[in-house]
Amino acid sequence: MPRLFIAAIIPEKVKKEILSQKLQKKFGENLRWVPSQNIHLTLIFLDQSSEKDLKKIKNILKETVNKISSPLFLTLNKISLGPNKKRPRLVWVEGIANEELLNFVKNLKNNLSKENIFFDQKYSFRPHITLARSKGKELWNKNLEEKMNLTFPIKEIALMESKLKREGAEYKILESTFLK
Repeated sequence: MPRLFIAAIIPEKVKKEILSQKLQKKFGENLRWVPSQNIHLTLIFLDQSSEKDLKKIKNILKETVNKISSPLFLTLNKISLGPNKKRPRLVWVEGIANEELLNFVKNLKNNLSKENIFFDQKYSFRPHITLARSKGKELWNKNLEEKMNLTFPIKEIALMESKLKREGAEYKILESTFLK
């Protein structure tokens, strides 16, 4: 069964702006850096899903996206370590979603629930883009909080598959839907 998630695709120019921060020089090669083509904003993590559910998920995604009436925006406001500040394991860019994006995620979760599609409900939606993962304690006792102010529209939502490999996750877009 494939590991699935629903994500907003980050525009190339936004990726370039994020990557221009030269964080790899600051933290070195001991971290597992996310390749540019894998940078995304996870909206909902579905985990293991059956082939039967895959078709339902694709339909729900299309229907929910088609009901969007206002633009979805994300403002990236800081680069920091997380999610736990005392024992961070990620370098990430935190963001603030506009009301429409928050409502879209809520509606998508409701529509998935109605069809008995299970997803990770352990965490509420906390907009962030992962840039690197630590392999151990490399980020403990480190500080990073760089302000950023980058707002962009979300134009594409995708159903993605994650294959875990020794060298890091490999992502594949299964279905992509563009916002009108």
